[in-house]
Amino acid sequence: YGVFGDAQVVHVADSAGQLSAHAHLAASGAGDQTSALDGIHAGLERAARKPDWSAWVSTRQDPGPAGG
Repeated sequence: YGVFGDAQVVHVADSAGQLSAHAHLAASGAGDQTSALDGIHAGLERAARKPDWSAWVSTRQDPGPAGG
């Protein structure tokens, strides 16, 4: 628990009494940790940018004209 300069702080705890009362929180959640962490994981999976490298890979796999 603390204040970290200008960083936004998020607390996740198993009961509301364990959430910070002295720091401004960007977000907080209290309750079943399994549900909270599953929700965080799902959000990160949706937000993850997964580039499509297939076109680039195919150019690396084409040997081009023989003897070229």
